[in-house]
Amino acid sequence: MRLFISLFILLYCLPVFSKSILQEKHPYGLLTDDYGVLNEADLLYETKRAKVTPYKLEDNHSAYQRWQCFATKKIKFLYDIWRDDYTDFGRGATLCDYSFEVNDDAGVHHFYIARRAKEVEDCRELFREWKKLKKNSKYVCILGEPASYEDKEKGWIWGKTKTKHGCMSYFLGECNSEKRLKEH
Repeated sequence: MRLFISLFILLYCLPVFSKSILQEKHPYGLLTDDYGVLNEADLLYETKRAKVTPYKLEDNHSAYQRWQCFATKKIKFLYDIWRDDYTDFGRGATLCDYSFEVNDDAGVHHFYIARRAKEVEDCRELFREWKKLKKNSKYVCILGEPASYEDKEKGWIWGKTKTKHGCMSYFLGECNSEKRLKEH
């Protein structure tokens, strides 16, 4: 009986305490388990793009983007809207900024912010894309460049969001890591 219990604990509980293969290989590029969402090219492309090796990342090299993966139900996509009468040569425009926000298991509030304000229709389109992407996805991985850390709040500049069903990114074409890696 003891052997059965020991075997049960070893087989079913050990994976909970170990890191994923990708996280072991890329400890600076993947800060959490990837839950099978990411692949080697996702991490290698970011490393080559930033011109650093994942094994010798210097603390002061903040431009190196990092992946984190969270349960989909914990992530919120939010955006604020305002009117800017000085935009577009005085004609004005309705603008927005957006963020992905999540509280991790350690109690840290992560917010992935946009690089700049956009026209409101762009935020609405991103929201529609987000709804499609997260549908039937248990986990979501988000790529971001570190921006700030204060009082259990971690700010990131959003790069892309990926699930097993697809990807959305700030820059056009950034979701195809395999292709981008070959081009780089």
